[in-house]
Amino acid sequence: MTRTISPKQHYDLIIIGGGIYGSVLLWEAINRGYNAVLVESGDFCSGTTANTAKILHGGIRYLQSLNLRRIKESSHDRQHYCKLAPHLTSPLPSLMPTDRSLSRNRWIMGAGFYGYNLLLRIFAQGEVDPVFLKNGLISQAEMIDRVRWLDPKRVTGAAQWTDAQVNNAERLGFSFVKTAMDAGADAFNYLRVKEILSKRGAVTGVVAVDQLSNKTVALSGDLVVTTTGHWSRHLLSPLCPSIPSTHHFQRAVNLIVPLSLSSYALGLKVKKPSGPPERRLLFASPWQGQTLFGTWYFKGLLPPAEDRGRVTDDEINHCLDEINLTFGNLELTADDCSLIHVGHLPVDSKERLMEKEEIIDPHRHGGPTGLYAVQGVKYTTALSVAKKTFQLLEKRTLSQRPITHRATTSLYGWESDQSDLDPISTLKEPIRAKLSPMTLERLARNYGTVMKRIVEWDVRQPSLLEPLPGTDNTLCAEIPYLLENEAVYRLSDLLVRRMGLGGEGRPNTDTIAFCASQMSSYLGWTPDQEKREISSLIGHYNR
Repeated sequence: MTRTISPKQHYDLIIIGGGIYGSVLLWEAINRGYNAVLVESGDFCSGTTANTAKILHGGIRYLQSLNLRRIKESSHDRQHYCKLAPHLTSPLPSLMPTDRSLSRNRWIMGAGFYGYNLLLRIFAQGEVDPVFLKNGLISQAEMIDRVRWLDPKRVTGAAQWTDAQVNNAERLGFSFVKTAMDAGADAFNYLRVKEILSKRGAVTGVVAVDQLSNKTVALSGDLVVTTTGHWSRHLLSPLCPSIPSTHHFQRAVNLIVPLSLSSYALGLKVKKPSGPPERRLLFASPWQGQTLFGTWYFKGLLPPAEDRGRVTDDEINHCLDEINLTFGNLELTADDCSLIHVGHLPVDSKERLMEKEEIIDPHRHGGPTGLYAVQGVKYTTALSVAKKTFQLLEKRTLSQRPITHRATTSLYGWESDQSDLDPISTLKEPIRAKLSPMTLERLARNYGTVMKRIVEWDVRQPSLLEPLPGTDNTLCAEIPYLLENEAVYRLSDLLVRRMGLGGEGRPNTDTIAFCASQMSSYLGWTPDQEKREISSLIGHYNR
């Protein structure tokens, strides 16, 4: 099977970059009635979006700076994600010990959490999910009972709050893309923009190269918005050499370890081999039966456009040393890591993480009109930033267009207005009876209401309801459905980002071989291509 890219004759908007910011921007565009296309040089949501701490923050961190705007945006977007995709999100109860220091004083933090609860109610106009109001204090005895290896002499209790966790960050991002495509938008992965075109001082489109066929594709459009993070300058500089490089980027590192440390996310002061603990917090979050530790920040190894998310042995050992000292004298080594996530986050000239997104207009620096760059900061606030971006575009460029706005209240994977719907109950009883409870739970958690289409994909082939070789709860039926419906072209697309199986660690060798064979038959790979795909997937786990 050969992919054919057939773009529309003209677009209102061309979005470059298929991470969470580009994906939500495409969804927002189709909701507002625009004719839009998204192009991504790799797979959708395969970069920094995939390499996160998997937490949807409610803005509680902004209490210290009293940044009410950020609290409002974060809490709103967190609840919106959970409403749109309840199968991919879940409450994350969190704990942070209090002590006798001023910054972690029990009563000061209690007052702050009381104020936070009040703000949530005000911002949500009384419609806040009650689960996100479970914020306050617990006693020293309660904290020690929940985390038994803590030294009772060093804690006076704990602050507790509830955030949300994403069980598959890549799939959540892709759900926005797929929803927009089903509503008429175009989206192409593995299509790398080579050049942004302009004429008489205005953007006219882009020239791109299909990474799968090496063919050149031209896309015509009135507006171009790039959401490619530290690759944006590479695209913008030929048209706008004077655009300022306002910030650098650091690598954000998170480690996943097959260890069940606690049922709570724990934020502890980082311990050092000697002396008092640092003020900096290190978090350990339960995730898919494992623990996700992070986040650490390291300078880029190479110029931004060439830094592909590598991490050195010394940096990994530094992370592990801090984990082992901070969390109950563990003895973890690099061999214990299921997966190492490395993403890129913007920092200012003083190497401080940026707290606010940027929407850059290169025309103000001598570039063409109709060209914009969106620099996101937090996964959580992609929804708010998309709205802000369109408010700017409609004010400056799109205001004279007769747009028919339409609302999309459901997302691919949860095509229902019932947040408490059980997707398993939608299956026919004979099919439910054939599948184990663990298999049904996994399907519901990863695919939501789409699980019905998967298990009923071809009832003439009962073997499709058998587990994949090397797995207990992943079905053979997932492969043909995903290949047919979810723009899967690489082995990592299938195993890591659509199934989510490879997002938990390197899959079993038999699983990799079987999936590669199935994809080879469907896509017409040569034996050498199949070997390269397997090698590339394995390389994903060798950071």
